[in-house]
Amino acid sequence: MPDIDHRCVTGKDSLSQELERRLEKIKITFEALFRLFEKIGTTFDLDTIIRLLLMTIVGQLGLRRIAFFLRLEKSDRLELYHSIGLGSSAVIPAFQVDMRFIECLTGGDSIVILEDFLKSSGNVQDEDRAAVKELAEEGFSYACGLSESDQLVGMMVFSNRVNGDGFTEFERELLMMMSKIAAITIRNAFLYQSVIKSRSELENFSRMKKEFINHTSHELRTPLTVLRSSLWSVEAEGDDAVLMEMARESVLRLEEKVEMILSLNDLDVNNDFIEPAVVEISGLVVSACREFSEELKNKEIIFNICNGIGERHISVDPSRIRMAILSILDNAVSAVDCKGSVDVKLTESLSAPDESSGIEITAWERGHEHLPDIPGEKDVVSWVVIRVLDDGRGIPENEIADIGKPFQRASNSVDGDVKGLGVGLSLAHKIVAAHGGHIYCRSTEGEGAEFSVWIPDR
Repeated sequence: MPDIDHRCVTGKDSLSQELERRLEKIKITFEALFRLFEKIGTTFDLDTIIRLLLMTIVGQLGLRRIAFFLRLEKSDRLELYHSIGLGSSAVIPAFQVDMRFIECLTGGDSIVILEDFLKSSGNVQDEDRAAVKELAEEGFSYACGLSESDQLVGMMVFSNRVNGDGFTEFERELLMMMSKIAAITIRNAFLYQSVIKSRSELENFSRMKKEFINHTSHELRTPLTVLRSSLWSVEAEGDDAVLMEMARESVLRLEEKVEMILSLNDLDVNNDFIEPAVVEISGLVVSACREFSEELKNKEIIFNICNGIGERHISVDPSRIRMAILSILDNAVSAVDCKGSVDVKLTESLSAPDESSGIEITAWERGHEHLPDIPGEKDVVSWVVIRVLDDGRGIPENEIADIGKPFQRASNSVDGDVKGLGVGLSLAHKIVAAHGGHIYCRSTEGEGAEFSVWIPDR
């Protein structure tokens, strides 16, 4: 039986045990990383993100001390945010982002050894060297930056390990990976806070805007009422009669615009503005069309109504729906030149609108407006569709989606001297949406537009 070299067996066993220890350590490390990423990936709280990051690094690398410097938004300084581990409680200096030392950290692809930086020659200013020296005197030996999209969001400085060992290649890679993940998470937290702040500011602005519009519009009502009474009490003849008629039409138009603005404001602040009743919808549409008879005559516009639904009765708020139809008709008549054409078609659809209907008009974001609960579409039997087609100037395709926002007008409306404040479609959209309906638009610039109002019949 051959002799066995016990030294070889012992050596192999030791190597195997060392390999097992390393694999076990790597396993524990990745479990810790998984827990870290799981926690910081579900929060936008900066304090939580930074504290979890530092505790994980200290625990996995066995550091004496670590400190985190954060760069606040719109700031050129990196200031100490949090520090854990052994060390003095002395005040640690802040760093300007244009310091040579900080420039070495930009990108976050390497660890800077403080001692090597202090020994290096070159364009290092006294202020820069003094700040780094102060870090070294506080027991810190290394630094690494946290960058996202080439933007430095923070810096970590840390000491040697408690056992005095240096960092392995795996540990260096581990540190850099955690730094990159943390940089992304911190940047997202900043963006989230910025969105929350902007939303709050927008809500405050929206509230003040509505209050201003409401107050101003109500103030206009009184002088308009007085002016209207005065004009209607005057009897004029000849040229004066023509001028008087023009003045009366102008007052009526101004009253209409004021009422439209007030209605738009009311829809924003009143949750119960819909008062449904069963009405004959084609009669409602015809009544709205009659409002434009004088303008259609003056512009010699060819006007057609095609009723494909007969005497159909549906439940809507008649005054509100009429206001929405008036707004869309007003847009069509205003967009058409003399001797142009406007067509109104009433049809029924058993299916909901889809992409073939065009681009849906939207006027608000649900989170920013106080609106009533909009009915669902599960119980819709069919849809009454009111289409308004014109051969006017049309709307640029890239502007259709936003044309329903308050005070928004198509860029080419200036070319045709189109009158109005740009609130009609916003008002129409909110009314139709409150009924559970939709407004769609198809348009080719220079060739005309088609607006379709989809009202559910339940």
